[in-house]
Amino acid sequence: MEARAAWRAGRHTRLSHPSGRCSGIRQSATLRGLKDEARKSLDSAVGYLAKLTSCLDYGSYLKAGMPIATGVIEGACRYLVQDRMGITGARWGLPGGEAVLAVRAVDLCGDWDDFWQFHLEREHGRKEAPQNKVYYSIA
Repeated sequence: MEARAAWRAGRHTRLSHPSGRCSGIRQSATLRGLKDEARKSLDSAVGYLAKLTSCLDYGSYLKAGMPIATGVIEGACRYLVQDRMGITGARWGLPGGEAVLAVRAVDLCGDWDDFWQFHLEREHGRKEAPQNKVYYSIA
């Protein structure tokens, strides 16, 4: 049982580091004897992952409390976007859709009161500003 736990701990340590994932995939391909097209495809995918190692530090993301599972992200997109934009009969252009989503995001984050106060202050400043009037001096 201790050997299994040690093996798991070693794998976890190796896989939790992005470069360990890439070398592990390559090693597995070599041990399995992948050749030609299959190996070329695998090496291409590993090369892509290797370029993105700074974005794949899942251990740090998890420690920071960030979601890394696609289900969480897809659920948030459905809740934020699809539940509003997918209403039967609704048609959205890009500017209107972006505006609706921005307002919905503010509301869902619980920032509506702060946003509305900011909006009122901006609107008041816009209405009180001079309207590009041209003044002539009569001399």
